[in-house]
Amino acid sequence: MVREARLMEIAQLSLFGNVQLTAQALRELAAREVPIVHLSYGGWLNAVTTPPPHKNIELRRRQFAPREKKRKRIEARQKKGAQFAQRPSQTPPQANHACNSLHRDSLREGSGVLPALSEATGKVYSV
Repeated sequence: MVREARLMEIAQLSLFGNVQLTAQALRELAAREVPIVHLSYGGWLNAVTTPPPHKNIELRRRQFAPREKKRKRIEARQKKGAQFAQRPSQTPPQANHACNSLHRDSLREGSGVLPALSEATGKVYSV
C-alpha cells in the first residue's frame, strides 16, 4: 500500500477495493489529466474517472474548419467534373447530318451554300 506519492510521477491511479479519495486529491489529479481506475478487490473494473475534455476543443474546431471547407469544395468540383463527363457531346447527330446534307447539296447544285458554310464554320471547303 502506498500512502504517499509525488504528483509529477503519477500517470494513472488504480484504486482496489473499498477505498476513498479526497475531493482535493480528485481535483488535483483531474487538473493534471490523470485517469483514475476503480477496481474491486479481485481486480474487476467498476468505473473509470477521467478528466474533462481538453479546454481548447473549440479552438481545434476553428483550426480545422478551413480544411473541411476546402475538402467540400474539392468534392463539389469532382462531382461537377463527373457530371460534365456524362453529358452528351456538344454537337448532336442531327446537326452533323444537316451540315453533311448542306455540303452534298452544294456539291450537286453548285450553289453558293458552300461559301456560306465556310464562313459559318471557319473551315475551307473545296469542290
